[in-house]
Amino acid sequence: MSFLFFIFIHYVSYSQLLDRMLKKVEDKVVDKTEEAINKSTQKKDKKTTEKSDPESKQAPTDSSETQEKESGSEHSSTNGNTLEITPLKAYSKFDFVPGDKVITFEDFSRVGADDDLPEGWNTNGSSEIVTLNNYPGKWMALKGGSYSAFLPEFITNIPENATIEFDMILTESDGGIFFQIFNEELKRRQIEWTDYRKDGISIDLYGDWIQMESYIPNQPTFQSNTDHSIKSIFEENVKKNIKVSIWRQKERLRMYLNDRKVMDIARTFNGSNAYNTIQFVKRTENDVYIRNIRVAVGNPDIRAKLAAGKFSTNGILFDVNEDKIKPESYGVLKQIAEALKSDPSLKVKIIGHTDSDGDASRNTELSKRRATSVKTALSKEFGIEDARMTTDGKGATEPVNPNTTAEGKANNRRVEFIKTN
Repeated sequence: MSFLFFIFIHYVSYSQLLDRMLKKVEDKVVDKTEEAINKSTQKKDKKTTEKSDPESKQAPTDSSETQEKESGSEHSSTNGNTLEITPLKAYSKFDFVPGDKVITFEDFSRVGADDDLPEGWNTNGSSEIVTLNNYPGKWMALKGGSYSAFLPEFITNIPENATIEFDMILTESDGGIFFQIFNEELKRRQIEWTDYRKDGISIDLYGDWIQMESYIPNQPTFQSNTDHSIKSIFEENVKKNIKVSIWRQKERLRMYLNDRKVMDIARTFNGSNAYNTIQFVKRTENDVYIRNIRVAVGNPDIRAKLAAGKFSTNGILFDVNEDKIKPESYGVLKQIAEALKSDPSLKVKIIGHTDSDGDASRNTELSKRRATSVKTALSKEFGIEDARMTTDGKGATEPVNPNTTAEGKANNRRVEFIKTN
């Protein structure tokens, strides 16, 4: 009996020890994105040291290691983290087609990590450039209280036919932002969230609704459209990347969150006014993260351009340093496929191009693989015969813009379709 009691006591002690060991292991297992988001809300001790001793902060270098960590590079690193892969067909209802010439692109690759407000921005709040473990590149953390405004002063024109895109991460399901489009003289403006009432549009993305308000000067009323159906989008994407896409076609406004069209209003913009400013306004006390702000001009007539001999697009997107097509490219691919189907005799050569970041030979090989991926998608997803398509890749050898700016690099990262018959 005493022997059994001895065994029982040791079994209990061993079980308790094992439970404690498992608990320690569980405590160490954390969600990497959440950890990065939480850490980014605090200034690092290193930054304080750097401010007191400026020489302790290393200047940016042109080394290949630094280039590979920049989000604008063709060879950015994700530090070994696996990104979530979304099937192309998940965006089968996504009909957004970005403009065919980038006029503004901000991915914060020019800014050092842990820096404050980047050059060219204005705010009545505060910000910090951060990195997040599960998402490549750099993000701008919008800080400060609710209704803190953030103005990219380098954006000075929203043409009649234009697209605006940006990535956003919210840290709470009932948070959000105002996204505003103005007609204002930048040098005369004071940064505050109510400025859009002078002449502009405000889109309120908040909690369980999306609301658009359009103001026209010298008129006492404004039009308002409210949709309470986006709650599920925010709830399913807390601390995840949300792709925001806005399409202006003269007076018409269309807006998408990820693959879903949430707004399509025929008369929103005042056709007699030139819109020249956008602004982000926090709708929450918690941080909001943004990156990849892209303004492009043009309403590409893909069918006419292919018939004439050549169509070029930077709307076919790829994972960094990969040949996998991102699902938000579906709208462009669909229109290309429809143009090819409308003329069964039309054959094309698909040519991939990159910017100049990274090794030249790797860029050439990458551009060839990307062209092949486009051909495969058009064949398997849209039924275009393989025999009608050939592929090639030019790497960075045929730039359309200098590779000295983010906008230039964005325009150089493109796919061309050349008529071959």
